[in-house]
Amino acid sequence: MKISCLRQDLMSALNIVSKAVSSRSTIPAMKGILIEAEENGRILLASSDADISIQHTIEAEVSEPGTIVLPAKLFISIVRSVPESQITITSENKQRAVIKSVNSEFNIVCEDPGDFPRFEEASPDAQHVQIPALLFKRMIEQTSFAASTDDSRGIITGILIEIQDQEMHLAALDGYRMAIANQNVPEINEYSIVISARLLNELAKIIADVKDIKEDTMLNIDLESRKAIFRFPDLLVELKLLNGEFVPYRSIMPTNSTIEVTLNRSALIQSIERASLLARDDKNNLIHIDIRDQIMEIAARADEGNLNEQLVINKSGDDLRIGFNAQYLLDMLKVISDEEILMRFKSSTDPCIVTPLQGNAYEYLVLPVRL
Repeated sequence: MKISCLRQDLMSALNIVSKAVSSRSTIPAMKGILIEAEENGRILLASSDADISIQHTIEAEVSEPGTIVLPAKLFISIVRSVPESQITITSENKQRAVIKSVNSEFNIVCEDPGDFPRFEEASPDAQHVQIPALLFKRMIEQTSFAASTDDSRGIITGILIEIQDQEMHLAALDGYRMAIANQNVPEINEYSIVISARLLNELAKIIADVKDIKEDTMLNIDLESRKAIFRFPDLLVELKLLNGEFVPYRSIMPTNSTIEVTLNRSALIQSIERASLLARDDKNNLIHIDIRDQIMEIAARADEGNLNEQLVINKSGDDLRIGFNAQYLLDMLKVISDEEILMRFKSSTDPCIVTPLQGNAYEYLVLPVRL
């Protein structure tokens, strides 16, 4: 094999492909990056572990086609260390490779490409859906923080992706809060899968790294019983699904709130952050919220002192005093882009619901802390 490409193109591709390199496998090839040179002047870079696999194709000069697997950590370090220039990679026997750039020449040992897992195309029965890539990235960010980070909790470490009635819903929960993102999609059959929030966060980072991505850049998704495949023209990401039935999240969302509050999101974030300076020593990171007349008072108390701060709101319904984990509120508020939000309450022991003033692009539930 003999190929040549620009360092910046190779480094950009490696930044994406490196996200699927296995760090746990006992198979050396799984800790490497596969390079497959095609006769059409393109090279495929690929990596894979048990949960995520990535293929990325870039332009290159291919003098001799072939396939090698380079140790990922060393390969990436070499490319990162050399100056902007043309990088040439040659291999005579798949066992050793020479990487040249300007005045540098690295001679490194390759892994066996026969041990590298092969990618399978989506089955004919796969459900296909198309959605703007940056929109899907935002939906992941709007929900992933609410998934459980405790691996022992199984299915709720994942995010549900559900397609129903021409809408795509992403939902995550951890027993204390719940996040839902909704978006219209073309009509396809109803379908639901669950993918680890950790993996979908990696996908969100990959989308952010896609070269020249725009608001109208589309992401093609193939949904199967064991995997989901996310495609751009020169990039494929395959994610393993979680097994099991997701929590019936819609039945958790209250529908009988009696108190509604409209207020400025940025002002609320700033007040809660100031309250957190005192609340952080409490095991529940507890802040108090008093809603009365057209005022929301946020309070926090600690041995070192206390804080009381007031925000002007629009309220309908009764007055209310309620407590929350400050971090749970901040996690939710910081992924919302709307400046004005609607908060709905029923009592001091019922959850708070947060939605847009109009529509249902997002829905959040946060359980209170008993005062």
